[in-house]
Amino acid sequence: MDTLQVDQPHEGVTRITLDRPERLNAMNAVLIADLHQALADVAADRAAVRLAVGEMVTRDFLRSEFGSEWFARREAGDLLRELWSLGQGPTADELIRDVTGSRLEMGSIAARIHEGLGA
Repeated sequence: MDTLQVDQPHEGVTRITLDRPERLNAMNAVLIADLHQALADVAADRAAVRLAVGEMVTRDFLRSEFGSEWFARREAGDLLRELWSLGQGPTADELIRDVTGSRLEMGSIAARIHEGLGA
């Protein structure tokens, strides 16, 4: 993208800067298309992270409810089939709230990932 600069100055923050100083950052079709793409990329990245975290939280819940062999338990399979039957209707946040009764907290997940990496 020649009309934008995209960077991440802090964890969880994406900065999009207009970069047409010769035109005082005036909007044109290229800038608008680049901005649209940059925003779509940020949204897709965050959605993918939330989905992956949702899957991790679901596995942790299944392990806590059904033990370390949860994948072999019929009850766990029934729960997963029920969730699968919902299709793409509910968000990862809604599924986690319905299954575990708690909210999906990205901050606590980030801390757990750092702990696991030994950071």
